[in-house]
Amino acid sequence: MSDQNYQELKISESVAICRNHISKVQSLHEELSYCEPMHEQYISKEIDQELFEFKSKFRTTYFLVLTYLQTKGNLELLMLFKDDLQKDIIDDNIDITSQYIEEIDEQIYICAELDKLEEYLIPYQAFDKNIFTSLGIMFLENILSNTSLILKELDVKPTNETHVSKHIKFVIKSTFPDSSFPTETFNKTAKCYKPYILIPSLNTAIEYKYAENEKRLITTIEQILIDVVGYSNHPKYKIFYAVFYVKVGTFSENRFNIIWKESKFPSNWKPIFVSGE
Repeated sequence: MSDQNYQELKISESVAICRNHISKVQSLHEELSYCEPMHEQYISKEIDQELFEFKSKFRTTYFLVLTYLQTKGNLELLMLFKDDLQKDIIDDNIDITSQYIEEIDEQIYICAELDKLEEYLIPYQAFDKNIFTSLGIMFLENILSNTSLILKELDVKPTNETHVSKHIKFVIKSTFPDSSFPTETFNKTAKCYKPYILIPSLNTAIEYKYAENEKRLITTIEQILIDVVGYSNHPKYKIFYAVFYVKVGTFSENRFNIIWKESKFPSNWKPIFVSGE
């Protein structure tokens, strides 16, 4: 691996870790809003720790990008990069802040400095988000489609959706380090689709559904369709997966695909049909 390829790899990893810290801060703040008073101090300390680790990683990312721009010999871009972010680094002005989005009635957490840093990577193909997203989606769909195989290897026979998803989370986490598993869904108005697996780097939300019979499966699809409007135009999550786990012989994949197609879900809503024990 060349020095340049190594730099590109380390920058991509570092940015992903920064994004993961932001996701964790958001999840902790959401947890803080409904936790018992006796747990508030503990969660606040967790938030402080995440902020500390984020700032440390951001500094590392800054110097990685600085070195990369020097290696590429783009002196004009290098000068702009330093003018934009060097003072914030020196003055320790890097922070994660909240922003209220009225359209979706939601508080999201961002880092303006990280967004700015990533803008300087746009000219380079190695950091093309579309390429990384396409590859990431391919890996993710492979994991989701092989849910029954993963559970079989773990000798797990699920009885509900929580039982299914909790055994898949570690596979997703090992593949996508920025994935998070909040205990509260980010869409408070949702009645049926409540994703508890989030991958910010892919702008993707995932929920597992468990169906014991055809009636339950069809009802669940209808209920999810009602929730679609509540997730439209979300500033962070753009792709929504509904993974349906059914018992072998309960329902055919062909029949499932027909029902899903007839329901006319938006194209960014993707179903995964899985049958297992």
